[in-house]
Amino acid sequence: MMKRHQQIIKSGEKLDLEEKLTMPDGSEKWFWINLQPIINEDSKITSILNMSHDMTEKKRTEESLIENKELLRAILESTGDGILVVNNKGQVTHTNSRFAELWKIPSSFIQARDDEKLIGFVLEQLDDPDAFLTKVKILYNSSEKDTDQLSFKDGRVFERHSYPLIRNDEIAGRVWNFRDITTNYKEDNPPQIQQSVKVS
Repeated sequence: MMKRHQQIIKSGEKLDLEEKLTMPDGSEKWFWINLQPIINEDSKITSILNMSHDMTEKKRTEESLIENKELLRAILESTGDGILVVNNKGQVTHTNSRFAELWKIPSSFIQARDDEKLIGFVLEQLDDPDAFLTKVKILYNSSEKDTDQLSFKDGRVFERHSYPLIRNDEIAGRVWNFRDITTNYKEDNPPQIQQSVKVS
């Protein structure tokens, strides 16, 4: 503490910090500490005002949130499917690396969280982008689960599953799961059948 007092005396500026301290019983607690210089009429520091606040519970909450985010990230990355989570405002909140890989999305789009660019990039790849958008809009505030298939201009076929994201008994968004089923689809649907399906 003396070093900090000397630092304040030298700089003349207040100091805010968070510090973990060991209590007499051996437990550890986090404190917010504020040190302010008291200056007299001659602009000299006469004393230093010490204020502190126990912020242990706040720190524990923050650490718990970080752990939950890390756990969620690990779960998202552990699946072989592409995952997209969108809130009820249509904003992308979570994706995994497999989603970007399947949709060939540049990392800059993911990092920028630019929803318009992301959706635009996705739509450009589909045979029927209008049907895709229509289904998305219908499901945004729906509590229903949904499964369908997406056909790409390059011949790929994805299976898409969508589930409502429920938080506090209210719909908070949607979880979209994408799986590349191109190989199985082509085995089950020879070219002539695929062509007849497209024509119909």
